[in-house]
Amino acid sequence: MFRTVPHMRFNRIQNFPDKDALRIKHNGVLQTYNYRRVGEEIGQMTHGLNDQGLKPGDMTAILSNNMPEWMITDFAAFCLRAVVVPTMI
Repeated sequence: MFRTVPHMRFNRIQNFPDKDALRIKHNGVLQTYNYRRVGEEIGQMTHGLNDQGLKPGDMTAILSNNMPEWMITDFAAFCLRAVVVPTMI
């Protein structure tokens, strides 16, 4: 049983690093992100948000179109125990 959603994600990254985690069409070409790549990007974003001072309980918004970076940023905030709040663009 997983303790948290980030724990579940990192379990997948550790146990299935080369499996497809995400697919997106960019300029008509299907791009695939494996769990290793997603994990590396979540780690980089987590460190970046931490360096910017995001702390547990802080509220933040993600102003973005639907793209892989949105999910990566959401999980990074989750890892820092910050709260991602909904927004209207």
